[in-house]
Amino acid sequence: MIPLKTGQELSPQELVKDLVYQGFQYNQSADQPGVFSHRGEIIDCWIPHNLSFTRIRFGLSTIEHIADIDSITGETITVRTAINIISPDTLPIQKKSKNKQRDFSFLIDLSVGDHIVHIDHGIGKFKGLQSRNNKEYFVIEYADHDTLYVPVEAADRIDKYIGAGNPPIHRLSGASWFHITKKVKEEIEKTARELIALYAQRALSSAPHAQPYPEEQELADTFPYEETPDQEEAIDAVLYDLAQPIPMDRLVCGDVGFGKTEVAIRAAFRMVLNGYQVAVLAPTTILTQQHVDTFKKRLDLFTVRVEALSRFQSKDQQKKTLTVLASGSLDIVIGTHRLLSKDVIFHKLGLVIIDEEQKFGVKHKEQLKKMRADTHVLTLSATPIPRTLHFSLAGIRDMSVISTPPDGRLPIKNSIEPYSDSAMYNAVMKEKERNGQIYYLYNKVETMPSRVRQLRELLPNISIEHAHGQMDEKQLAHVMHLFDSGEIDMLVCSTIIENGLDLPNVNTLIIEDSTKFGLAQLYQLRGRIGRGLRQAYAYFMYHRLSTNDTQMTTNGSQTALTEKELKRLEALEQATELGSGFHLATRDMEIRGVGNMLGKAQHGTMRAIGLSLYERLLSQAVEEIKTGVKAPILSDIVIDLPLSYGIPPSFETNEQKRMALYQRLAYINDLEELDMERTLYCSTPSPHRNPSSVSGRIQDDNVLQSIATFFSVLELKILCRNIHATSITTSTVKNGNEFDQQKISIEFSDHFFAKKLDTMLEKFPQWKVGEKHIKMPITADNWFDILIHSLRVLS
Repeated sequence: MIPLKTGQELSPQELVKDLVYQGFQYNQSADQPGVFSHRGEIIDCWIPHNLSFTRIRFGLSTIEHIADIDSITGETITVRTAINIISPDTLPIQKKSKNKQRDFSFLIDLSVGDHIVHIDHGIGKFKGLQSRNNKEYFVIEYADHDTLYVPVEAADRIDKYIGAGNPPIHRLSGASWFHITKKVKEEIEKTARELIALYAQRALSSAPHAQPYPEEQELADTFPYEETPDQEEAIDAVLYDLAQPIPMDRLVCGDVGFGKTEVAIRAAFRMVLNGYQVAVLAPTTILTQQHVDTFKKRLDLFTVRVEALSRFQSKDQQKKTLTVLASGSLDIVIGTHRLLSKDVIFHKLGLVIIDEEQKFGVKHKEQLKKMRADTHVLTLSATPIPRTLHFSLAGIRDMSVISTPPDGRLPIKNSIEPYSDSAMYNAVMKEKERNGQIYYLYNKVETMPSRVRQLRELLPNISIEHAHGQMDEKQLAHVMHLFDSGEIDMLVCSTIIENGLDLPNVNTLIIEDSTKFGLAQLYQLRGRIGRGLRQAYAYFMYHRLSTNDTQMTTNGSQTALTEKELKRLEALEQATELGSGFHLATRDMEIRGVGNMLGKAQHGTMRAIGLSLYERLLSQAVEEIKTGVKAPILSDIVIDLPLSYGIPPSFETNEQKRMALYQRLAYINDLEELDMERTLYCSTPSPHRNPSSVSGRIQDDNVLQSIATFFSVLELKILCRNIHATSITTSTVKNGNEFDQQKISIEFSDHFFAKKLDTMLEKFPQWKVGEKHIKMPITADNWFDILIHSLRVLS
C-alpha cells in the first residue's frame, strides 16, 4: 500500500518506482484497474476495486492535487486530500481480454430487407427488431415465408450477410444449410493450414524490442490536436506491439484525415530512439512528399533525419540518399515502390510503414511479405481491400479502427446526378464565391488538355490548370505548388490526387465520370476535400448513354447505369457519416462479392456462407490447428422465461447501434468480462457523475431493471454452456382442482451437471432431478435468483 496526501514531499519519478514495485503496469493511459500512466507532472493510477482512476498532480517537490476522474467523461468526481493506493498483486489483471472480442459489428450496418445469416439456420432476410412478451427479437424471414425469432441474448448467432449480391434464401428446416457448412468447413481447414504456414515464419522469428523512451511523451505533447479516444487506442496498441519479441503486423484502418499518420509518426519515433531505421512506403510521389514534410515537421525538434526516395529526386539525390541509408546516418526514408529496389540497402531496418497497401502491385506485395518475417510492419488504410480486410477480421492480422472524427469536422454533402454544363458551372461558382478551390477529376490523361480548354471557355473567370502522373516531375511539382498556394482555382486532375493530399481550402470535388471508379476509390477521392472546418461538397456525375438497359433513379429520371454502378453510387451517397470508410469497405465486398483469402478472384467459398461466418470458422480452424485441441461447439441455448429485459430505445435511440450493442454483449463468453460490462451499465449512478456518461444516464428504474435483467440472462447463457445445458424453459402443469402451477425445466446434453448436484440440492432442495434434466416449481418471488445461484453452484 502507498499512502499519499497533498503537500507530501514526493517526486513523480519516486511514485512511478513505488507503483512498479507494488505491481502496477505502465500504459499510455490508465484505462483499467492495476494500470498507471505518467505524463510530465501528472500520474494517473487506477486503483483496484475503484470505479474510476485517480489523478495525482505534482508541484515542484510535493503532491499538489489528488482527484478521482470519471474514466468516461474525463471530469473530476471527487477532490481528495489523501488516498491509499492498494497493490494489485492479489488480483477486464490482464492487458487483453481472455476471449478476444471483435472490433466491429456488421449489425451496425444492417437495415430491414438486408440479407442476414444465422449460424444454425442459414441465409434469410432481416425484417427488423420486434417486441414480444416484453422482450426484443431479431426477426428473420426464410423461404416459404417461414419466420425465425432470434432473442437478443442470441445476437452472437447472427450477422449481416456479406458475399454474393443476391444469395439464395434457405429453408428454415431444410438440410441444404447443413451440407453447405460441412463442405465449407472442409475447405476452410485447407485455407487455415495455408495461412498457418504463411505466418509460421513470422511467429517463430524475433523482432527488434523497441522499449519506451521519455522523449516519446515530449513528442506527444507537441501534437497540435487533441487525440481522439480510438486514435489513442491505436497508438497504444502499436507501441505495445513494438515492444513484443515477434514482428508486428497491424492494420490501422481509419478515414482520411482521422489521424493515421500521427500513429505512424509515434511508431517511427520509438524505433529511431531504439537505434533502428524506418521505411515508409507511399503509393504516389505526391503523397511521399507530403509524408516527408509532415514527418520532418513533427520530428525536427528531436534531430531525426528524414529523407525522400522517389522519382521527384534527381539521380544524384537518390544516390546520396542511398549512401546515407546504408551507412545508418539516415533514420527514416520515405518513398514509393522505389524503396523496394535491389539497390536499397538498410543499415538496421526495424519498421516498415505501408500507406494504402492495396495500391501496390502483386510483385511489390511479394517483397513486402518477405519483410514481414523479421521486421515490424504497420499498414495504414482508409478503405482496405477485401483481402487485407479478411486477414484482419479473421484475426490473422491485428487491426485497430479509428472511427472518431477530429473536432469540428463536418460530413461531406454528396450529389449524384447526370453531367451537365450548367450543374458543373453552378458547383464551381458556388465554391469560388467563398474563395475556395475545386478538384475536377477527369481521368482520361490523353484528352485532358482539350478538356481543360473546354472548361476554360465555360468558366472564363476561373484559373484552371491540370495535373496527372505522366507529367514531367518538375512541371507536376510546380503545378501542385501553385494550387497549394491558392494561385489556381480549379485543378483538373487524374486519380493522382487520390492519396494523401491535405489542402484545407479545397472543398468542392467534381468527378465527371464517376461510374468508372470502384467504391473504395470514390471514397478515397472524396476524402481529398472536407479537411478543414468548412462545409465540403462532392458531385458524382455520370454521362447518359444510348442504351435500352436503363435504371430509374429516386427522382424518376432514366440513367444508363448498370446495377453494380447504381449500388456503388447509392452506397457512397448513404455513407455520409464521418468514419464510414471501414463499413464502406465491407459494403464494397458486399457489392463485388468476397473471395478466397489467398486468391486474387473476388469469389469463392465465402459467398456461400457470408464473410462474418467465414471469418469466425476460419479463426476457429486456425486456433484448432495451432493448439491441436478442438474448439468447443458453442451451441445455441434456448432461454424462455417469464422475464422482461433488453436495451430500451430510450437508452439507445439508434436501432442499428442498439443491435450492434446486443451483438457485442452476446459475444461475451467469460463471466469476469461480463461482470465488468455489467458494472459499467448497471452500477448505481453517482451524484457526481455527468448525466451523459453511460451508467450515469440510466436514471429511470424501469430502464435500469430491464438492462440488469438482460445481463442476468447473458450470465445464464454462459453458465449453461459451462455445464452443458441446452435449454431453460417454463411450462404450466395442470393440478386437477388446484391452481395451475408453473415449473422451470433445465435440459442437459449429458450428465456433466451431476458433479456438483449434491451441493446444489443441499442449498436449493426444491429442485427435482430427472435423467438429463432438473425441474423446480415457481412458487417463491425470488425464483430467478434461485435459478442463477443454482447454476453458479453447478458450474
